[in-house]
Parts: sequence; C-alpha cells; structure tokens
Amino acid sequence: LAVVGGPALLRVRMYTSLAEISEGLRKNALAGARAGGFWRALWGGLRQMVLAFAPLSLMLLGAGLVLAGHGTGGLYLAHGILMAIITLGYWGLLVRWLNGLHPLWGVAFPLGTLSYVLLAARAFFDNATGRGVTWKERAYRQ
Repeated sequence: LAVVGGPALLRVRMYTSLAEISEGLRKNALAGARAGGFWRALWGGLRQMVLAFAPLSLMLLGAGLVLAGHGTGGLYLAHGILMAIITLGYWGLLVRWLNGLHPLWGVAFPLGTLSYVLLAARAFFDNATGRGVTWKERAYRQ
C-alpha cells in the first residue's frame, strides 16, 4: 500500500458570481447558528466585530478628542494605531501562512468581517420571517 497525492483527480467548482457567494455564506451562517446555537453565533460575531473595528473606533475617538482640544485624545489615537498595526499584521501573517497570499490582504479583514456580519444578519432575518435561505435551489430553514 502507498499513500499518494491526487490533486489531478479532483475538480472543484467554486462560486462564479457575487450572488452565489452571498447565497453560500448566508446558508453557512444559518447552518453554523443551527449547529452551535444562535447566541453562541451572535457572541462569536460580536467578538469578530470588536477585533475588526476597535482600532478604528479608538482612532476616530482619539482624533475627535484631539480636535476638541482634550489632552487624552493623543493617547486614544496612539492606542488605536498600535491596535490596528497588531491586528492587521496578525491577519496579514495568517493570510500568508494559511493561503499563501500577500500579507497586505490582511488589511481587508475589517471589510470582510462587516460583509459577513451583514450577510449573516440577512440570513437570520430571512429565517425569522419564514423565508429561510436558498442555496443551489434548496431551501434551508431553522
């Protein structure tokens, strides 16, 4: 017996449009909430939002305080910048390590997080109103 790689024997068709990607991610969000529970999914989404947007929030707060003449504004601004460097650097390294992509793709982390949260919210809303989500012409409801 021998174990050998067989990538030439496999064929995978990825999504070919933004509509297909949206449909698949909404289905995954609903399936994930079903498997782990809605509150657990919500908690995970909130944690991701904090990771993605806390640095930007601190930078905006700091800039606003600086413009308003408050002495602590520079501290908030510096902390936000440091958090952004650490967070985006981490995601850049992770993207490089896991996918072999250029680390600058890590900068897309906040936008990707926001996009997924909006798609998940739509899936939960559609499910709550009885429509469910459709993927490859199959309806999924919780």
